[in-house]
Amino acid sequence: MMQNNNRMTNPLKAYVVLSDFDGTIAEDLSIMIYKKFSSVGMYYADLWTKGLISTPEELVATFKTIDASPSQLADLIRQAHFDPDFPEFVRLCRERDYEVAIVSDGLEWAIHTSLAQHGVHDVDIYANQIHFADGTYQISFPWRDENCPHAGVCKSNVVAKFHAAGKRVIYIGDGRSDHDAVHAADIVFAKEQLLAYCRAEQVPAIPYQNFSDLVDSLSSDPFPPMMT
Repeated sequence: MMQNNNRMTNPLKAYVVLSDFDGTIAEDLSIMIYKKFSSVGMYYADLWTKGLISTPEELVATFKTIDASPSQLADLIRQAHFDPDFPEFVRLCRERDYEVAIVSDGLEWAIHTSLAQHGVHDVDIYANQIHFADGTYQISFPWRDENCPHAGVCKSNVVAKFHAAGKRVIYIGDGRSDHDAVHAADIVFAKEQLLAYCRAEQVPAIPYQNFSDLVDSLSSDPFPPMMT
């Protein structure tokens, strides 16, 4: 993975931290919704896992089968497991003048709902949009791009956006929706499926298990540590 030294203008303030959400910061919110409220359960999600359909196809098709109000969805989302060390991680990043944003192939509204439940505010979110109107769910994809045909959010484009602003990008993720991003990012923290992918593709990555590990890493001197 190439790093552009021209982006390293200020070693203290040149980092932006981009994190996946579902499976990384919290339990997968879409999967919770599918299992609780969709008449087809995980059918379309399983097709996505097999690479047979895209995220937009999965979300649109599954939400057509959901019979629940927005308040019912929100109540369920607030029950999701949430990494208890993420708020401290955000605080430390801000203390060090590192910008933090979430880049997710899930739903922005659901992520906002979960973050607010745990007292995390003013974090930019790049994700798919859900709109509530006349008892139906409409989903839109403002970050979709043909360069990422299976994704609702082309995460590598978000990385490129911050590179264009002169930032070095630290990326944190756990799974398949993060593959494009890790090839574009400068520093990668990976776990589970994403860590296996990075090793198979020879993408340098720092293993982690949870945000307690990331708090420790952020507190280390020097930061960031060497990738393996």
